Amino acid sequence: MCRMSNIKNLSLFGNKLEGQIPKYIWKCPHLETLSLSYNNFSGSIPFEIGNMSMLKELYLGMNAIQGGIPAEIGKLSRLEKLDIANASLTGNIPSSIFNISSLTHVNLGYNNLFGTLPSKLGISLPNLERLYLGENRLEGPIPSSINNVSKLIVLDLGDNSFIGSIPDFGNLKHLQSIYLHQNHLNAEKSRTHELTFLPSLTKCRNLKYLALADNSLNGILPASIGNFSSSLQTMWLHNSHIMGAIPSEIGNLSSLLLLNLRENQLRGHIC
Repeated sequence: MCRMSNIKNLSLFGNKLEGQIPKYIWKCPHLETLSLSYNNFSGSIPFEIGNMSMLKELYLGMNAIQGGIPAEIGKLSRLEKLDIANASLTGNIPSSIFNISSLTHVNLGYNNLFGTLPSKLGISLPNLERLYLGENRLEGPIPSSINNVSKLIVLDLGDNSFIGSIPDFGNLKHLQSIYLHQNHLNAEKSRTHELTFLPSLTKCRNLKYLALADNSLNGILPASIGNFSSSLQTMWLHNSHIMGAIPSEIGNLSSLLLLNLRENQLRGHIC
């Protein structure tokens, strides 16, 4: 394999390979797809990965890779899919990754990544459709610039340590799934203590899954919740310090299959 300098696609997915990823792989200048997921590879990702200028798809998930994500990945200007989920990664997510305008899919979930997300996260990602960062140790606020990622379909930031207000997602017209559960998020409220970010989600006409459970929302569900898309199937809002009555308008959600409001501070009658 050492002499296959012209190889474009290399897939060793789903084997029992172990040890460090061979160094010669990072020297294949024409490689466009590298799939090494679901093996027992260890070691670290070398900075030489930045030299693979033709790379479009990189899959390294479900391994035991040590260390962090090298900033040199940001040099891969043609990269479309980056998946290093569940690979024992540590450290910060290099801000350079969020400058790769060709990205459509980023999955760094189920690692031990920490630190904050860059405030300009959404400025240079015009093609991003799926962002999975759940099950890490990320903290700080969710950047409001994420509302600029107009093609986003899935946003998973669940099970981290994010703080601050939930931003406006109203510009994300293609959004189907939002996972913000198990963080330390709160929400801006009106004078009547209604949760003001929820009306912005009514603009997301393709929304199917909404997970906000285990946060500190400390507000009242607005009547506008009944204006959510008819596509909405699941709402996880349990243990989120929601107060007041359940608005009768919630009955307008004709496609709703699961509504979880347990362990809140709701009162009144169920109509």
